[in-house]
Amino acid sequence: MRTHAFNQIISDMKEGTIPSVVLLFGTEQFLVTWAREKLVEKYVNPATSTLDLTVFEAGEFKQDELYRLEEACSTFPMFSEKKVVVIEEYKETWNQKSEFLCDFVKSVPSHVLLIITAPAEPTDKRRAKSQLKTAIEKAGAVYDFGPLDEASLKKFISKRLNSEGKTMSPAAMGTLLQLSGYFNNEIDYALYNLENDVKKMMALAEGQEIREEDVINALSDNLEHNTFKMLDAISSNKKDTAFKLLHDMLLGNHDEFRILATIAGQLELMLIVKELGEQGLNQYQIAKQTKVHEYRIKKAAGFASSYTVKDLKRITKAAFEVENQIKSGRLNEQLALERLIAAI
Repeated sequence: MRTHAFNQIISDMKEGTIPSVVLLFGTEQFLVTWAREKLVEKYVNPATSTLDLTVFEAGEFKQDELYRLEEACSTFPMFSEKKVVVIEEYKETWNQKSEFLCDFVKSVPSHVLLIITAPAEPTDKRRAKSQLKTAIEKAGAVYDFGPLDEASLKKFISKRLNSEGKTMSPAAMGTLLQLSGYFNNEIDYALYNLENDVKKMMALAEGQEIREEDVINALSDNLEHNTFKMLDAISSNKKDTAFKLLHDMLLGNHDEFRILATIAGQLELMLIVKELGEQGLNQYQIAKQTKVHEYRIKKAAGFASSYTVKDLKRITKAAFEVENQIKSGRLNEQLALERLIAAI
């Protein structure tokens, strides 16, 4: 199994094997920023950072300013381990405008650490491969910060808590991973969101240890968590509670289409889990076949147990019909969502 960039860069910093040029990019821009800060922290003495750290902010660095980069990399550090030069949010990494840097990255001096940060690599297969990325792969190291797996996510959260003198019980950790929505690719919830929720938990915790109730309270306005709660209320025949949760989400400035998409996604997953379960697959096998995290499979299976396959097909179809009704203007968003809840 390939080591995640989060773990790899920690290991490389610990072993002192960071080369003279690195490319930090990926969908998890929180980790890109974190890695950049950790590298600066490791190699630059704060007392001489004005001399030993040069940063080209997003959009600042252009081809006709290569001389500025050459000048920054030509000076030796004063009282730091390395002279660090950063080109931030360099979008040109993924197009041919970055070719002029290819020769430069091949000969970055050993007393320099050149850090280039970039957004995620485009997924369009028709796009030509980045020559700059290829050059850095040969001359230095590239770190692609995609979503964390479960083990790495637990490690990330633990390190964040430890830095503030906090701990989290295994039960609370499980609740956080299950309810936060991090493993749901259908919603916009990444480490930036998780970081904010962890901050809330630390603020809510009365003592050193964060408990399950702190996690639940911190996630009180979380879309994934509230969708689960709403489906739980519906499956328990508590429609009044479900309607209240819907109105709370709407008041919490959640977009109606995002709420609908999350509900539809959960219903579709419940149907898939129900059908595969009736075919004899266990939750681990379903997770492997669907490539959906086991936490989501377990939760969906719990809700799906209250319905038949026929019911779930009807409800899922209703959810997509509601989406069409909203888009066509036949129903306003709130009324459509209320009708959907009534139909489940």
